[in-house]
Amino acid sequence: MELQGALLAVRLANYLLKELTLPISNVFFWVDAMTVVRWIHASHRRYNVFVANRIAEILDSTTPSQWRHVPGALNPADECSRGLCPSELDPNHRWYRGPEFLVLPPEQWPAQIPATELIDHEDESIGCF
Repeated sequence: MELQGALLAVRLANYLLKELTLPISNVFFWVDAMTVVRWIHASHRRYNVFVANRIAEILDSTTPSQWRHVPGALNPADECSRGLCPSELDPNHRWYRGPEFLVLPPEQWPAQIPATELIDHEDESIGCF
């Protein structure tokens, strides 16, 4: 599901970049699934057709350096799945605004996993049974 979300984010970003007249100098993608980040950084591995096709489309429009991992504790998208009640969602809640670190300079964003660790990591076996 996270891989599909990453692909949807790329498609949406491509659409917005084409349609908006605002100057946009950088685009970053945030995902909380380390598996997706590893797949994007380790394009040399062989994956099943489903994963490989989606990674190929993601890499057609983005570079691995645009992809960032957001730790679960900082990810507002996870709050509803962790028991947040709708009554707690006031208009200023981070679920609507996004993580607080995004208003900070990139140097103050969460530290990223070194690329060597992403590429050298042995993923679990991916296949059909």
